[in-house]
Amino acid sequence: MPSSFLRSAALCCVLSFLAACSSSGGSGFTSFEDLPENGSVEIDGQEVTARFLTADGDDFSFEITEVSGTQPSKLTVTTEDGEIVELGLAVIDGNAVFIPLDPSEFVPPRPDIIQAFRALEGDELEGALALVIEADKPFEHQAFGVWGVGVFDDAGAFSAGSFGAKTRAGRLPSGQTARYAGRTLSFVVLANGSLLSLESDLGLETDFSTVTLESSGTRDYTGEPSIPSEPRAQYDFSGAGTVSGSGFTVDVAGDVLSGQADGQLYGPNAEEVGGTFSLTGADGTVQIGAFGAN
Repeated sequence: MPSSFLRSAALCCVLSFLAACSSSGGSGFTSFEDLPENGSVEIDGQEVTARFLTADGDDFSFEITEVSGTQPSKLTVTTEDGEIVELGLAVIDGNAVFIPLDPSEFVPPRPDIIQAFRALEGDELEGALALVIEADKPFEHQAFGVWGVGVFDDAGAFSAGSFGAKTRAGRLPSGQTARYAGRTLSFVVLANGSLLSLESDLGLETDFSTVTLESSGTRDYTGEPSIPSEPRAQYDFSGAGTVSGSGFTVDVAGDVLSGQADGQLYGPNAEEVGGTFSLTGADGTVQIGAFGAN
């Protein structure tokens, strides 16, 4: 296994999930507090995907060939003896990759993140993930993250997803304003083919008719506290949009990129919010990511 997190992350980069546990699958999912002791559940959600070719035979240079719009997706969570032991994701063309959370594969530790890598053969990885647990305010009704496959092949895809228990439109608070705080995780593929893995702080405000959001303090996602995180303020963005049902769409822009964020209110009373975003630049730079807040 590569010793560098950034090399590992480039592979199935951070599949980062802010979560706690979960109940019944699909549309029956309500809360991560109620995962069965043993079994698997599916959580409905959405994802955006950027397909790539590896450029000039370089494992770490990518040519983006297609960026999808927001599309349906699922997260599968498997438990044994009350612990999450495996996550499953729909990846390229709907095929799923299942990544076991083997403690022996956790490298390296961060206070809020579990990082696991699945090796195929030798030093080549099929998939990798970081499981993010919020220490202060754990999410009960959603999970989000980014992941990638095929980085050591001729072609593959980077994806970002948001999964959870959608708030019913009739349960949205009326005549109130809600403010949420959380974070984003994203990939940026630069015009020269280089890959960045980023995280940022997220603020969102809504009166459940309109919504504004701001991603700020963008920095490298390093994967371990001992590695300095370089600021990437040029990838901060903000925007405003409208709520439809319990979802929303926001046109977002920053210094160098612009695009769209698609979000969803989660929980029986809109306690949480999550979503995905996709931005592009005039030079061909592409950013896809996901966010969660409460």
